[in-house]
Order: sequence, then C-alpha cells, then structure tokens
Amino acid sequence: MERIGRVADADTTPRLSVRARALGLMSVTDVKLAVLRQQPVWWNGSQYHCPVCEADFASPGSAAAHTIADQHPVLRMD
Repeated sequence: MERIGRVADADTTPRLSVRARALGLMSVTDVKLAVLRQQPVWWNGSQYHCPVCEADFASPGSAAAHTIADQHPVLRMD
C-alpha cells in the first residue's frame, strides 16, 4: 500500500515547493535539517510553509498540527 505525501515517501519524490527550492533545499532531508536549525525560535514565527504539499500557515499551532497529522516538516518563513 503506497502512502503518498508522507515524509517517509517524500525523499523518493524530488519535487519540493518553489519556495523551498529558492532557499536551496532540494530534498526532504534538507528541509528536515533546516527545521532542526530553526528549532530554538520555530515557535516564535507568524509565517510557516510546508514544502511537501505547498501549504502555508499563519500560526505555529496550525503548522505544528500539520506536522503531526501529515508528518511533513514545516519551515518557519519569517
């Protein structure tokens, strides 16, 4: 059974959002590392972006809920 859009499957799909690629992120692994670097200040943001499904979020709560529900790494963009 194939699960599309999950982080476990996403590294086999090289396509990330244009916004993520503009930041030099070329794989889900790159995105995960970027999120880890943002960890100390991640919750203080007001703009978030999921490079896997190209969703945008205006609060850390909704971004975190997306990460938990869909297992996608979400970048703080501000």
